[in-house]
Amino acid sequence: MLTSVSRETKASMAEPLTAAGKGSAGECRREEVSGMADKIMTLQQAADFLQMDADTLRVLARKGRVPGAKVGRQWRFDQGLLREWLRERSLRNHREDDANS
Repeated sequence: MLTSVSRETKASMAEPLTAAGKGSAGECRREEVSGMADKIMTLQQAADFLQMDADTLRVLARKGRVPGAKVGRQWRFDQGLLREWLRERSLRNHREDDANS
């Protein structure tokens, strides 16, 4: 049996699903299409994004020092969370430099 779908429902279905970065694992939200929608990256993509070696990133993620999730046997990283992690780390290093001056 076919049912009609409202224009609003069709429009919301066309929006991409992106990682929420908050809440329980697997929770997603629909975001408006903008150039800043977070994307989920593989280990190699995240390493390239952070400009570091993939093996180093794997070790840091395994130790919980970098935000990432193991999906099956592979690591996945939320670009927005990595960006926030890097920003916080940069600010912390800057404050430590100021304190030591």
